[in-house]
Amino acid sequence: MDHHCPWVNNCIGLGNYRTFALAVFYLVLGCLYGVMLLVVPFIETLGNQFRKHGVRLYYRNMTGLLDIPHLPVLWNQWKHGDGIEEDIV
Repeated sequence: MDHHCPWVNNCIGLGNYRTFALAVFYLVLGCLYGVMLLVVPFIETLGNQFRKHGVRLYYRNMTGLLDIPHLPVLWNQWKHGDGIEEDIV
């Protein structure tokens, strides 16, 4: 059954499944390549964070892993009407 594929910008039918399959394959391959490029720096950053601060759920400035504030912290600040503190974000 033919249908239009916006990724290939053409109709996909019996004659051109190869084009669609290659497009999906290259998309997956590109995503895996991007993840492979980012894994080593991410692990190094985690290691530096753990060596510097140890493994904790909350740090002194109410941030969590990689200095990202936890959603309950942001929610409580917003709910109490004080706004979100700039030194936390």
